[in-house]
Amino acid sequence: ALNDLGRIIKALEEKNKKKGGLFSVFSGKGQKGAEKGGPGGQGQPPPPEPVKLSRIDREFFLKWLDEEKVVSEVLRPDNHEMIIKLSVPILKYLAANRKLGPHLKTITNLLEGADPETAKVLSAAIADVAEKLPERELSRMFSTFTDDGKKPLKDYTKADLKLIADFTKSAIKANNGKSDEMYGVELIFWPMLQAENQGSLTPEVMAEARKSMRTLLATELMTDGMVSKLVERCVANWKKGKSVVNSLDLLKLLLEGKDGKQTNKKIKSANKQFSLTKIFFEDAKRYNTTAHMALENLEGGVAKVDKKTVLHMSPHYDQVSSRLSFLKFLIQNSDLALNNDEVDDLWTVCVTKSVTPTDTAQFMAWLSDCMTGKADALSRSPASAARQARTRGTRAAKGSDEK
Repeated sequence: ALNDLGRIIKALEEKNKKKGGLFSVFSGKGQKGAEKGGPGGQGQPPPPEPVKLSRIDREFFLKWLDEEKVVSEVLRPDNHEMIIKLSVPILKYLAANRKLGPHLKTITNLLEGADPETAKVLSAAIADVAEKLPERELSRMFSTFTDDGKKPLKDYTKADLKLIADFTKSAIKANNGKSDEMYGVELIFWPMLQAENQGSLTPEVMAEARKSMRTLLATELMTDGMVSKLVERCVANWKKGKSVVNSLDLLKLLLEGKDGKQTNKKIKSANKQFSLTKIFFEDAKRYNTTAHMALENLEGGVAKVDKKTVLHMSPHYDQVSSRLSFLKFLIQNSDLALNNDEVDDLWTVCVTKSVTPTDTAQFMAWLSDCMTGKADALSRSPASAARQARTRGTRAAKGSDEK
């Protein structure tokens, strides 16, 4: 039956400019009144009424879909996922004719109790439909998925996020650069990656949110306006020392772009606008101070710190590695370089006043990597910086042996 409906939809789309449309027997009355008996005697069925042929045009077919409750029938929770796959042409046709709105709640209700395979099929179907919608309908559909923005972040499941990610990608593609609306990127995934919300989310949901965000940012669909807006948000977080690990991870993706060909240009532009290296050292010093204070109150002190010790909603090890990784990204992918004072500051927070011995080990590995990859990246006076690094490296090794 769904295959037949699909063929009717295809025929309607092909003939929508022709007068009359297709012929149908949908409106035939059949044997109405048979239960009352007919002229042939008690209990005898009456002769069937003549079947009336009706022309199927757009209005007729849409009305028939509504009256027969076709969407609610094919999107029942107990239906096989193949039924959902075959319903895509119907959903597309309704969307193209601005009639999908009343059925969005049916879709979200099905998703809530769907098994993984059905949820996957439904997400793909919605993504397929979204590519055919205008911006206004896309916003309406997204509002339904998020309960008009009232649905708490903690209530989203992994399946919900998969649906929103697929929808967001298709919606941005449908807008074709004419809008900077980011749907799930801005209203779901970004808030989930903020420190104040992470405590209420399960690790599974957090991982899915991070994965979805990274995947969407890495696509070629993001407009310059979207990228600029997100860069500003990441830098603002970084300046405040808020959600730094996630913000630097996203900032790196945004500056790197899809193919990496414009990375140097993007870094230079961002540094000119925000003074990235200045923010880096202000943040590094601030974190070093607050981490020392936090560890003083930690039972067992520094001796108990390991890779899982959480400070500011992220493991301390990740706090250090994410900052060093981002700095390496900057200096190895642009003309930016550190002066001698900046190298001194870096040495201070990572070695002289390191929070844990692991910080120093991370820094030494990082320093070696940077010197190998780009020898002049660490200083505008390369020879001097190299001498300083070698001297300090020897001292650090000697100090480590003594300990």
